[in-house]
Amino acid sequence: LTTKGDSQNRTLHITATAGSATNTLVITVTGTTLTLTGPSNVSASSFGTFVATLLDAGSAAVVPGQTLSVSSLNGLTATTTSGGAPVTDSNGQVSFKVTPGSTSATSDTLTVNTVYATGPNLTKSATFTITQIAFAFTTPSADATPGSATTAPGEFAINTSNPITVHITCGANVINGDLITLNAPRGTLGATSGSTNASGDFTTTINSTQAGFSGLTAMATNNGAL
Repeated sequence: LTTKGDSQNRTLHITATAGSATNTLVITVTGTTLTLTGPSNVSASSFGTFVATLLDAGSAAVVPGQTLSVSSLNGLTATTTSGGAPVTDSNGQVSFKVTPGSTSATSDTLTVNTVYATGPNLTKSATFTITQIAFAFTTPSADATPGSATTAPGEFAINTSNPITVHITCGANVINGDLITLNAPRGTLGATSGSTNASGDFTTTINSTQAGFSGLTAMATNNGAL
């Protein structure tokens, strides 16, 4: 008896008949799991990234293309980070971007479900706190002039140690001592992590010898990502 590649948890009924005699054996297929991981705090001015993972009993990825549904208790915007449909990739995963926006809620629960045509579905939830944190890159400045020494907004000069500053506040108060971790697929960072100072700033540099697009990501240990 095999599951024919179908890893859905379900109940099978095997019936054997000999003449007028019939007997049915009930077999439970189990082992497929759904997990949901993400930050415990999400800034109201930013977003949180949550990852749903669907694995079979052998901890191997479920067949790619399994559709998942996602919902927020308070109706927050939850979309895939890829911008596409919420279907599992080759690792059995789907990443969701949750944006609190202008909600007045102080917490929320994100729920992810499998969407099988028949049989029981798997459900997993993650609850997080919505913090009134302002978390943003302040350097380079948003009004940088194209062609100037700092180049256009969102651009850095090559072969130059370009400053990067992340600033964190909560209302009128700055956040001192929050650990910031930076990542950039192109270029060399002066420091990949460090704590905010008394002004709520963490500053380092980035330098690249090659031109091209790059994505700069900052993660605050207690206050989400941008």
